[in-house]
Amino acid sequence: MKNDKILFIFFSLLILSCNSDDNEIEPGFNLNNYSYSVGTEDICEDDIRINCPAGETCDDSFDYRGYLYANEQFEFYIYFDPEIINNFSRDNIEEYFQHIDFILRFPGQRTENRAYFISNDKPINEFGVDNGEGIIVNFDDYQDGNLKLTISGETDVIKSFRISEDPDCFIDDVAGLCRDDIEKNLNYIIKLNFCVE
Repeated sequence: MKNDKILFIFFSLLILSCNSDDNEIEPGFNLNNYSYSVGTEDICEDDIRINCPAGETCDDSFDYRGYLYANEQFEFYIYFDPEIINNFSRDNIEEYFQHIDFILRFPGQRTENRAYFISNDKPINEFGVDNGEGIIVNFDDYQDGNLKLTISGETDVIKSFRISEDPDCFIDDVAGLCRDDIEKNLNYIIKLNFCVE
């Protein structure tokens, strides 16, 4: 999953110019609190889809059931035991929940060859419990096919990926992509309302 995140961010950076200026000035993050929402309090976002590894069939015998939501700014994965299939309820969501991963990007801060984001590195596999990185996911409600969650957190580092021709610039086996983080205290809250059944 970690490599999937890196590759997704890498490919999203490809829409940027490949003419890199490694000495560009860091953009200013002029916010200390940040909020983002998917769906509204009353209307759920229905663009969440079943997600399984490439080449796998997501049938009733598959060993987990994953759901993916992604747009330019936010990417979210939630995984359950397969018993959740055709069996959504408030109790079952809590019982069969496995884990959550997310990426929150800052497209307004993006520069010609650099993108900024926050995400979890450690697993988020319990509702209402700090994952050790200052991130808590609360299960707010499930009614009539609407799954409501809140991700809240605080960080002192904004993560950054940068495209560069520097030969020392690589992450795992991806050449030309560097990881440079910046110090920044940021509190954030993400409100989610998905349609799932």
